[in-house]
Order: sequence, then structure tokens, then C-alpha cells
Amino acid sequence: MRIEETFNSACILTCSVETNCPHGGDAGHGGRTTIEFIDEGSTSMSVDGEDRQGEKISLTFSGDCEAEVLCDALFFAAKELRRQLDRNQVLDENRIPR
Repeated sequence: MRIEETFNSACILTCSVETNCPHGGDAGHGGRTTIEFIDEGSTSMSVDGEDRQGEKISLTFSGDCEAEVLCDALFFAAKELRRQLDRNQVLDENRIPR
């Protein structure tokens, strides 16, 4: 089942996720997990430096353990990015004007 949510700020980004895992093993058993980032408006994103304005970035992982490690990796990425954003905000607020 595909689930998606749209996030609004100065840009609009939709994220959709879908998996049929667990599906009995590795890629040869038919397990697929897909995550997509869709630019709905003014989202500046790129893949390997190639501008993807007005498009989507889609990643597909095949296999059960790939779905598991993707969840772990996304959790790590979200937690770490939030930590860095919060730290950078504090540093920016404490910056002395020159």
C-alpha cells in the first residue's frame, strides 16, 4: 500500500513510501520498497549534482533486509539532520553581527 504525505514551507515536498516486505528473502523473492520525493513546488533538489526541479527522486530497494536497513538508515538520517539543524539554529542565533 502506497502512503504519502505532503510537507509545506517555502517549498512543497511530497514523500511517498511503499513496501511489500517481508516477502521471504532477498531480491529474488520479489520484495520491493520504494521511497519517492516529489517536488510539488519550489523544492530545490538534485541527484549527483543534476538539478531535479519540478520532478521526483525515486529510490527502490529489493529484498527484506534492504527494507529493514533502509528504515534504520532513514531513522538515523532524520535524527542526525534534526540535531544538526537545531545546532546550526542556535549557532546562528548566537552569532555576533559584524
